[in-house]
Amino acid sequence: MPDSLWELKNLEEFYIGTNNIKVIPKEIENLQSLKYLSLKNNLISFIPEEIGKLTSLECLDLEAIHTTNFPETFLNLRNLRELQVLLEYRISQKIKNLLKKLKDRGVVIY
Repeated sequence: MPDSLWELKNLEEFYIGTNNIKVIPKEIENLQSLKYLSLKNNLISFIPEEIGKLTSLECLDLEAIHTTNFPETFLNLRNLRELQVLLEYRISQKIKNLLKKLKDRGVVIY
């Protein structure tokens, strides 16, 4: 992804699904206006904690990515309403607890 992408401060929707992306740069935190982010169908193995700084985010699509980590900073996503995630593998108790906390806040998880 080009470095100039992280300068798009007013970007509200970002779909980068199905692109064989392996890394989400920490600079994603610069996209403060994002409301919709789709990373689905990528080879992402790690989600950086900086994703929790996207406080305008309403919908996060992580369906069919290859990660086993969900940073605790997901709880900072105070406007999050939908989390799309396909967990085809065994998930840790830590992730189960995090997802439960999000559900308890009214986040729809599917």
